[in-house]
Amino acid sequence: MNKITYLFLLLSVFLGACKKNIYTFGPSVSELKVTETEFDYLSAKVKIDYKDGKNDFSATTNIRMKKDSIVWFSITKGIEASRGIVTQDSLVILDKVKKTYSIFTFDELSQQFGIDLDYSLMESAIVGNLIFPYKEESVNEEDKYYHYQQKIGRFLFNNYIGMQSNKLEKLEISDEDSGSSLMVDYANFQLVEDQLLPYEVNSKFLFFDETENKNKETIVNIVYNKATLEKKPLRFPFNIPQKYVLK
Repeated sequence: MNKITYLFLLLSVFLGACKKNIYTFGPSVSELKVTETEFDYLSAKVKIDYKDGKNDFSATTNIRMKKDSIVWFSITKGIEASRGIVTQDSLVILDKVKKTYSIFTFDELSQQFGIDLDYSLMESAIVGNLIFPYKEESVNEEDKYYHYQQKIGRFLFNNYIGMQSNKLEKLEISDEDSGSSLMVDYANFQLVEDQLLPYEVNSKFLFFDETENKNKETIVNIVYNKATLEKKPLRFPFNIPQKYVLK
C-alpha cells in the first residue's frame, strides 16, 4: 500500500464514539447534548474491509490510546502487516512486510490535506467527537438528525447528530477545490460501561485521480469486535528496526 492508502485507512479507522458537553445552538435547536468519551486509556479491536478498485482485502486492527499523549495501532492480515504510532508531533508507520517506514509531521499532514491537523484533533476523531467545535453555524432539524455545517478552509463539513443517540451519526466532508468527498456513517451503537459507542463505521472516499485521469472510489467498512475503557496503563511497543528503509 502507498502512503495515501495508509493515511486514508488510518483516518477512516480514526472516525468512531464520545465526553459530556452541552453546546447551545440557534433558535431552531435550543439545546443539543453531544456525548464524548472520558478516558485515561482505551483499547479496541476492529475488522476492516477495504476496496479501491485495485485492492480488496480484510484486516484486523488493534488500537491503544493514552489520552492527550499516544495512539498506537497494529494492522494484521494473517501476520502483522504494519504498526504505527501517533504522538503530539508526528505519525510513524512501519510496513512490516516491505521492511520500510514512513514519518509524517502534523505540518506535513496539514499541508497535504489542507486542514490544520494536530494530535488533539486526531484524538477527537478516534473517539467520535465532533472534528471541530461548534461556532455558531446554522443548525436545522432534518428527519431524525440535527444537521449543521462548518466551513473550514476549502472544506465543507456536514454533521448529522442523532436526535435519539446525541451522537455524530453521519459526517460528510467535501473539498470545494478538488471536488473530492468523504462520507462516513456510524451505526450499531452499544454501551461500553456507561458510554454509547458506534460499533460500525462505514466510509466512502470519492476523488479524481490525476495520474489515471478518472474518478475513483475507495470504500472502508469497519466493525468493532471489542472496545474497552481501560483502568490500568497500557503498553505501546514500538521501535524502528535498523534494517528498515525510510520510504
